[in-house]
Amino acid sequence: MPVDVLVSCLMVTLPSPHRLAFLKRAIAAYCAQTYSSRELVIVLDQGTAEAKAAIMDHVATLGRVDVRIIESPRAMSLGALRNLSRAGARGKVHCQWDDDDLHHPQ
Repeated sequence: MPVDVLVSCLMVTLPSPHRLAFLKRAIAAYCAQTYSSRELVIVLDQGTAEAKAAIMDHVATLGRVDVRIIESPRAMSLGALRNLSRAGARGKVHCQWDDDDLHHPQ
């Protein structure tokens, strides 16, 4: 793939304390990617306020302009949440970036 094609990695997550470690690992895997023209769009489903704050704090500490958070305005189905992530994506290529999967750097 040409280096100038922006790839949007799309993550939907439920902000809850027991998922936070998985989410951080998935974000770290994104940050370790070798392809440079990319962005990570994280859609936060309804969840606890504390977990949302922890996610936002974690992302802020990364200091990355290529990682963005979108909060869902209301309870939505998984499909609607994924559509929200696609609507917020800037890239030509979209890829599913699950919050509990491991991803190879290449």
